[in-house]
Amino acid sequence: MSQHSDKTNLEKRHEIMEQKLRHQHIATVTDKKKDPNYGLLRGLVPQDLLKRFKIYCVENGIDNSQGLENLLREYFEWKDQQTKSYKSPNVEKEK
Repeated sequence: MSQHSDKTNLEKRHEIMEQKLRHQHIATVTDKKKDPNYGLLRGLVPQDLLKRFKIYCVENGIDNSQGLENLLREYFEWKDQQTKSYKSPNVEKEK
């Protein structure tokens, strides 16, 4: 069997959505490249994480750049909440 015929329905839907998002991605990335408030971030991740990330982006109708921004924001908001919950309220400094 060829690799193409072994694709699951989810993978096929993913490919169709990814094609639809390419135009949106090009426009968004071009705008962000010109924006001085944005910087480039690159990295290599395991294939299973890459696949999950791409599915996340397709399911949410966003490009990879926006997906990465969303996930980083969510993570750091969660991290900030964790940090706040570990700090003891009403702790006064000794004088």
